[in-house]
Amino acid sequence: MGFAAGGFLIVIGLIMLLKPKVIWKISDSWKSKNGGEPKEFYLKLIVMVGILMMLGGILAILENLV
Repeated sequence: MGFAAGGFLIVIGLIMLLKPKVIWKISDSWKSKNGGEPKEFYLKLIVMVGILMMLGGILAILENLV
């Protein structure tokens, strides 16, 4: 189970790292009244959370190996 969860976290984290605008369109674009673009800070925050998710996934996989 830990391998599957770790792999899932790594994949989602990688998407957040490489394509933060896609994550914004999926999760928060509908909240905008004028259909504008996300702020730079928000995109950077998505990237940071993606990095943390990837680290969590790697740790989950490593925990199952030990």
